Amino acid sequence: MDKSKVIRYICRIAAPLMMAVIFYFSSRPGPDSDVDSMTIGRLIGEMVMPGFDDMDMQAQLEFVIGINKAVRKTAHFTEYAILAMLLTGAFDADDKKKRKIFAQAVIVAALYAAGDEFHQTFVPGRSGKIGDVLIDSAGAICGSGLVLALRRRRIVIE
Repeated sequence: MDKSKVIRYICRIAAPLMMAVIFYFSSRPGPDSDVDSMTIGRLIGEMVMPGFDDMDMQAQLEFVIGINKAVRKTAHFTEYAILAMLLTGAFDADDKKKRKIFAQAVIVAALYAAGDEFHQTFVPGRSGKIGDVLIDSAGAICGSGLVLALRRRRIVIE
């Protein structure tokens, strides 16, 4: 089996797994999801802000709360960029099919994003947001576009 077939096979397995990961995080109740993003915000503070550990708890909390929305939206963008990269990688990269592959990966990811936001309306403390679907879709466009650009440059296997 050649390398491109192995990569497509791996992507075909990994894409549904990524969907399951997204579903898992979307199924977490609002307070649990807030703890997740606040924990990431705290890690960011510890890594990039000099003296963060020396700050009093209130100042640390204000920092974490201040970047919480950015953390959450970046997570949306990133998880759907990864999903679209996997979906794009799951298809043969024939030059004639690249636009079709891009469209399919983005559409599947965007529809999954819409379904996921709908699903969140049933999770305690969560809501579905059209803005999040747009962020997810932007991530999907970038992820799929990146894979196709790398293929064009022969940086990744076709």
